[in-house]
Amino acid sequence: MPIYGDMLAFFPELEQPYENFSMVAKLVSGYDKRVHIKYLSGIFQKVKVSKLQVEGDTLNQTEIPTLWTRDILEQGTFIKQYDDTVTTIYRVTKDRSFEEESDMNVYELESVVGTTDTQTNNTDVNITSGW
Repeated sequence: MPIYGDMLAFFPELEQPYENFSMVAKLVSGYDKRVHIKYLSGIFQKVKVSKLQVEGDTLNQTEIPTLWTRDILEQGTFIKQYDDTVTTIYRVTKDRSFEEESDMNVYELESVVGTTDTQTNNTDVNITSGW
């Protein structure tokens, strides 16, 4: 159950360190190196939306990853928890700062498609050989 609103001030243990950065998408796939790296603290929670979504023939409840922080973020930048064990990267999609809760700005996020946050070569694929 997410905690939000003015109740966030009573749970400082929920605050975690994050890094906010920009990356430019490459022409074919992937991203360039991270630039404009900024460290901040915030509270990350997945919040259920009030409506049901339809996927195919199935109704499902949607949870939106949301970040509360005292910093101001730009839409389109990326957020990652400052922890090597967490590899999920999120993109800031909606600025809901008008909902300023507990002196924090509110941002909706979306996860960036990919398996990990690490760059490794795939030695199993040899693109120089023929079919």
